[in-house]
Amino acid sequence: MRFFKERLLSRYADASFILQQKLYILHWILVVVVLLLAVISILNLTTAVSSHPVLITVANVLLIVASIESLYLLYNGRYDLAAFIAVAAVTLRVLAGTYIKLDLFASGRSNDNIYFMFSVIAFTALFGSRRLFIAISLVMIAFVSSMPALIAYRYQIQNVWPYMGAVLNINIALIVVSSLSLLVSKVTENALCITQEKLDNNRLLSDELSGKVLELQSMYEEMEYMNTELADTSKEIWEKNLELKLFKEIAEASTQGFMISDLEGKISYMNPAMRKIITGSESPDIRVNHLEDVYPENLRGFLKNAIIPEVLSRKNWSGEMAVVSAAGAPVQTLQNAVLIKDDAGSPRACAMVVTDLTQMKKLEAQLMQSQKLEAVGRLAGGIAHDFNNYLTAIIGYSSLIISRGGRDDPAVKDAMEILRAAENSTNLVRQLLTFSRGQMLRPVVLNVNEEIKEMINMLERLLGETITIVTDLDDRLANARLDPAQVEQVILNLAINARDAMPDGGRLTIRTENVSMSEADCLGKDNARSGEYICLTVTDTGVGIPADQIENIFVPFFSTKEAGKGSGLGLAVIYGIVKQHDGWIHVESEMGKGSSFKICFSAVYDSVSRKQKHDIPLENLSGRGERILLVEDHEEVRRFATAALSKNGYQLYEATTVYEAITIYEEQQGDFQLVFSDVVLPDKSGIEFVRFIKENNPAMPVLLCSGYTELEGQSREIVDCNYAFLQKPYTMYDLLDAIHRAMYSDRHDDNIS
Repeated sequence: MRFFKERLLSRYADASFILQQKLYILHWILVVVVLLLAVISILNLTTAVSSHPVLITVANVLLIVASIESLYLLYNGRYDLAAFIAVAAVTLRVLAGTYIKLDLFASGRSNDNIYFMFSVIAFTALFGSRRLFIAISLVMIAFVSSMPALIAYRYQIQNVWPYMGAVLNINIALIVVSSLSLLVSKVTENALCITQEKLDNNRLLSDELSGKVLELQSMYEEMEYMNTELADTSKEIWEKNLELKLFKEIAEASTQGFMISDLEGKISYMNPAMRKIITGSESPDIRVNHLEDVYPENLRGFLKNAIIPEVLSRKNWSGEMAVVSAAGAPVQTLQNAVLIKDDAGSPRACAMVVTDLTQMKKLEAQLMQSQKLEAVGRLAGGIAHDFNNYLTAIIGYSSLIISRGGRDDPAVKDAMEILRAAENSTNLVRQLLTFSRGQMLRPVVLNVNEEIKEMINMLERLLGETITIVTDLDDRLANARLDPAQVEQVILNLAINARDAMPDGGRLTIRTENVSMSEADCLGKDNARSGEYICLTVTDTGVGIPADQIENIFVPFFSTKEAGKGSGLGLAVIYGIVKQHDGWIHVESEMGKGSSFKICFSAVYDSVSRKQKHDIPLENLSGRGERILLVEDHEEVRRFATAALSKNGYQLYEATTVYEAITIYEEQQGDFQLVFSDVVLPDKSGIEFVRFIKENNPAMPVLLCSGYTELEGQSREIVDCNYAFLQKPYTMYDLLDAIHRAMYSDRHDDNIS
């Protein structure tokens, strides 16, 4: 018992004496209730002592659980909640028992559970609050008053007046017991309060004695306090010095410029980053004494008349402003000026954080240039798309005329001139498509070194004897997934550009290397990304490119050459090819010393697998009545394709939209030997139509064609699905060759272009 008492009192050490006595008594009452109810429940279930053994036992078990929960709360310092749960649980148990044995009251005007109500009221008066006591008393009276109604409802008795006398007597008894319990509770509490006062007085006497002892110790403690105060002062000074040291270390290590000046502009501190911005050196020996020395002469008035007054009135200022530099040219910076106050709140100094915007401005310029190139590329692609359709009709009908006439026929000669002019136009359009990344690619794994070696002889003839070609090829160069024809175009255009930059001769250096790019390496290089790359660098010793023109060299039709000496598409084509292969290009040039173009493509480590194209003689390309479903919305192109294929033995069914094509396909029950469709159609994509065909007949040969694949996903799906593809514009031979290959050739050898 001592153990339980000590454990309880340790939880309520700061509680009043009254509360300590109540919780100790409540603890043992709950323990007794739990044990007593456990015994009663066993007797109820094993003997005939109760008329309702199961229900009474269930009620007893619930009360046991509530009592245990109350004990748990007592041990955890929650007296009020524990008392509330105990009172509420006992009340509900008594009411439940009364209701369960309502038949006893109905038959004998009495119920032994009713007498427990008096105990509950006394229990509540001792351990519960006044509000809880009143509430429990009212609940008991209300429940007893409702018993006649409960009997009438439960046993279907019409006359309940015989029970009213018993109910009245019980309620009177409840009121009397409640009053007496309240009176006894108050008397008990008064007695306990008197005891509490005596205990408090004893504590006061004890405190007075302790105070005397403390007075005896005060002189010693005062001396200790003085020593501590001196130590605290020393510590405060040390901490302030530490803060200053920490601030200085952070400022010294910062990459942003930082300086402090007084309100007159005299600089008291400047970190290395700030010194480097304005002097080019971080040396502490270099001193700048006044704010006016930091800014160009034309901005000193603005500093004095605008910035400093703004800081004094609004406590801060922020904006872009140039500062002087060691090179003489102003450096554009972002500045944040803040007012520093002393402990009294008076303005004392001004601090400025300065961020060099040189690199940011350069990146912004690169982004704007990239966006301009993208916009021009979209425009060029749109023009090329429509132009290719017209060129297809021109080239197609010219080839039809040539195939029908004799060699000496004047009409044939005229058609050949038309065809020659159209083919020249085709080259121009293909350059536009390459720049706009609308050209269909057939990438394979190749080694750029091998491509360069194959082109050396051609480049020597192209550049002439006055230009020396030097190669520096990395023997361990990784492979890349590229279109061989496009790689040749890049090298050829760079060589031609270098030749034009060296009219009096010079040296052209072609270099390859493996490069691993980090995030830091990518800074200042437009579109560069971290990763593993193979890089092709072409360097000339020519006249160089003016600095103010470098940002425009990839724009179509822009040229630094004289009028009539270049189309202005060479570098634009290179840019388009590089972007379409998901690579990037970086240019460096200096007037009078030449230019260097560095192009990087993602490295791969697959084996080289270049495809070869095998030409088929024209006489072997005629059809034998094969049925072809042609889907083409451009009328001139559709008429030419129909005429060319019909003339050469094929049976054509024409459609201008995917909807028409599906209708024809279903009407003919899929009886076709080939589906030939344009990619860009009015209602849906030709690729969507091909998907429909493959779902119905996976073995059906298909041939797609386009003058411009607007979406990157279109080209990728064509290549990934290994669909045969014919680039517009095309001749009659190109058309017949593509049809023949799509229907009869091994797909792994297919490289229709």
